[in-house]
Amino acid sequence: MSRMVYPTKSVFIPVADFGGVNGTTWQPRNGTEAIRVLYYDPMICAGQAINVRCLWSTSDTTTTNSATWKAVYKAVTIDSTDTLAAPSTALDTAIVADTVIGTANALQMTAAGVINADNLTDGDALLLEISCSATTGLTLNPAASGNSRVTLMGVVLEYVVTNL
Repeated sequence: MSRMVYPTKSVFIPVADFGGVNGTTWQPRNGTEAIRVLYYDPMICAGQAINVRCLWSTSDTTTTNSATWKAVYKAVTIDSTDTLAAPSTALDTAIVADTVIGTANALQMTAAGVINADNLTDGDALLLEISCSATTGLTLNPAASGNSRVTLMGVVLEYVVTNL
């Protein structure tokens, strides 16, 4: 059977689907706090790259300020001895710092971080962990005063689907 490859699919995973989140948004308390989600689509074409983007916001308007989102992952083979231990594999291309666009509370999307082709096997689930690893001029503590807090709304995965 030959593999048929189809166009790119974009999937939004809302932060409410992540473990450890109560509500529809997440404001990290520090650069090491992380949240995880298990994503499964048997139609992900493992022979193609997977893009990972973060949808986020801040009430800050200073365009020289930025947030750097970090994603690590683990491929999990279903019906195997694979565990759901903390993911630790870095993206092959990291998500770069995203600069504030200058409009308070605007929805922003980072540039894509990339999981290279063939790092998953067809039929694997993807365990994804997200953190805000660094900021410039922004605040990670949601209890802090001021208007520069960072809020994550969710993650967008972009991948090619296949018939296998």
